[in-house]
Amino acid sequence: MLSAAAYLPIHVLPVLVAVVVHEQRASLSQAGWMATAYMAGQLLAAVGLPAVRARGVGRRWALLGSALLLSGLASSAHLTGMALVAGWFLIGSASGALYYLGTVLIARSRDPAFGFSLRLSVSLSVAGICLLVAQALTGSGSYLDLIRGLCIALTVFLVLALGLFGSEVQISGDSARTAARSNSAIPLVILYFLFTGQIGYWAFALHSSSHFEMSREQALVAIAGCKVFGALLMWPLSYRDRRQSISNGFLLPGLVLITGILAAVSATQVFWFFCGLLLWEIGFNVLSARLQTRAVRINPLQSGSWITAAIFLGAATGPAMQGHAAAHGFDGAFVGFAIGCALLPACWEQFFQRPASPTDAAVRVARRLWSRQRVQR
Repeated sequence: MLSAAAYLPIHVLPVLVAVVVHEQRASLSQAGWMATAYMAGQLLAAVGLPAVRARGVGRRWALLGSALLLSGLASSAHLTGMALVAGWFLIGSASGALYYLGTVLIARSRDPAFGFSLRLSVSLSVAGICLLVAQALTGSGSYLDLIRGLCIALTVFLVLALGLFGSEVQISGDSARTAARSNSAIPLVILYFLFTGQIGYWAFALHSSSHFEMSREQALVAIAGCKVFGALLMWPLSYRDRRQSISNGFLLPGLVLITGILAAVSATQVFWFFCGLLLWEIGFNVLSARLQTRAVRINPLQSGSWITAAIFLGAATGPAMQGHAAAHGFDGAFVGFAIGCALLPACWEQFFQRPASPTDAAVRVARRLWSRQRVQR
């Protein structure tokens, strides 16, 4: 739930960007930098905490991050322009610390596949509920109303999360035994590109659909519905990933994600636009959870510490890239980039993660036997 609270601003980015541009709190380019500042703040925490070897998951840090997140959101209601960008940097720093705590906890658990899928389903549920609460309490007609509603909803969830928070989590025996595996940065690099393309597209999804003439209230409720419905689908998938191997699970969610993007950008009606966003939601979250699980399986300690950095570095890059692309009329090029990033995990698995041939396996067995004989001699 702490991770869900930290990730909530990303879920509501399309509404935030549309509102600040409409109210002239920031220009179109500054709106992109606002989203990037939030991601950069998260990146600062995601890189700084593992760099200083902050591997403990403690209640004190969770409490501090929660307080900074709420205070930063409240203060942003009175900012404009580049001051608003700076305010969202502070919000991002607090969010990054909370998200890092959740990532380390899952990476050190005995069942990371279930943990990452479960976190995403909870995150989608919390996002949908918070958006609905914000709409019900304030009507979200302005940025001030939206922030007020989000602060009220987040306070409830953060208090509940802190109440459920246990003692500091220690590394499990399974993770300790697998920590000596060879480290590979490839899954983290792919995770970076995945989040660059998808969060960049997501940040400006509503702005690119302005021809539908939707009110912000309708868009908020529709996005909340997508989050809740996506969470309902993620729950059974999390239990499936707990029981089965997901080594070949990148292609299908990637295709679902691409279908959602194409459906949303080519939609001529609001209904089909949000159907596309729903498919995007499902495909992106499943793909992200499985890629994070693969990274942790390769190296639990190293990847567990740096997954958050890869995610937020990509999320920080994407909105700024899309903001400048939209300002110069290159929206289509960025959509193509997002589609290509969705295929990267499947391509990596297909061409670089193939199982070894019987000949290679026989050679390895022969080498082991030869080594044992030399030791005995």
